[in-house]
Amino acid sequence: MKLREIRESAAALGNQLAAGIPIDQAVGRLAQLHPAHAEFWSHAVISVQSGAPLSASLEQEWPMSLVNAVRAGERSGKVEDVFLRIEETTQLQEELRDTMLKLIYPVSMGIGGVLVFIGFMVFVLPRLSKSLGGNSTSLVFALSNWMADFADRNWMLVLAGIAVGVVSLVSWLRTSEARLVILDWCLGVPVVKDALRDLHFGLWANYVAMLSSAGIAIYDALKMTAPMLPSVLRECVLNFEQDMSLHNRRMSEAADPAKQSPGDPRIAWWPFYIANAFIIAETTGTVDKELRRVAPSLVKEGVQKLNYSISFANVVSMAFAGLLIVAPLAAYYSEIFSAIQHAHR
Repeated sequence: MKLREIRESAAALGNQLAAGIPIDQAVGRLAQLHPAHAEFWSHAVISVQSGAPLSASLEQEWPMSLVNAVRAGERSGKVEDVFLRIEETTQLQEELRDTMLKLIYPVSMGIGGVLVFIGFMVFVLPRLSKSLGGNSTSLVFALSNWMADFADRNWMLVLAGIAVGVVSLVSWLRTSEARLVILDWCLGVPVVKDALRDLHFGLWANYVAMLSSAGIAIYDALKMTAPMLPSVLRECVLNFEQDMSLHNRRMSEAADPAKQSPGDPRIAWWPFYIANAFIIAETTGTVDKELRRVAPSLVKEGVQKLNYSISFANVVSMAFAGLLIVAPLAAYYSEIFSAIQHAHR
């Protein structure tokens, strides 16, 4: 299911169960909400009526982190609350995804500039060079003539390479591995890394709070949610969990970046809001409440930083694309002015 469909399904289930509607009737109505998944929901109704938990059916369509939350809610008798929390969490995830998609514009502009540059160099500049008699010694003209000659002699190879490259790139971009690789790369970019850190930790805090409120132990919740984070952020969470479960450190000590050994990623990446939430939770005993309280603040700061980063990236990409487009023409007009000067002499 798509993220939107999961959110809508969770909202419908949570509201119906909270109103006292039996779970098999609540599940049966979802076929009307999502006709495309009517067969799935029909099988889920039969499974529930036979005595199986709904979480067993949801494994086929929902991410395991959400299924684990539903399973814990079923065991603790809080499943309707879990569904409503899933609605909130997936809605937040949709908003973050939409914000991240804004990065496509500057990237597309940069790629467009490269394509226009190649088009000028291969198809336009060689013809302009001929109008100058083909005697230019400019490096730009030399590169242009080489590119045009290579494309002319190997056009089938070039087209095949472009086709294979595009298909391979699109296929790779659809994988979860590509998402993590791109995120890891972005976390190395000074302008955007703080924004991505706050956004991911904000969403992660919401997930941990949801699992904790469903009755899942904090150690298990940390291990279940760590894979959703990029590698360096994931390492922070796993180190935090191991400090408590294996090294018997107190939660407040394991969460405090100032108390970690040199080289620990928590020193550089662990947000203040997250550390503060766990420190307070050790006293209050309400991890879910504290994480739910700080998650919106992290997301808000992350969105603000990301919007600033996107504005900066737009300026940089426009300048980069403009430079690539202007460079071939600048070389051509430079040759014309040089030829005029020589003619006057």
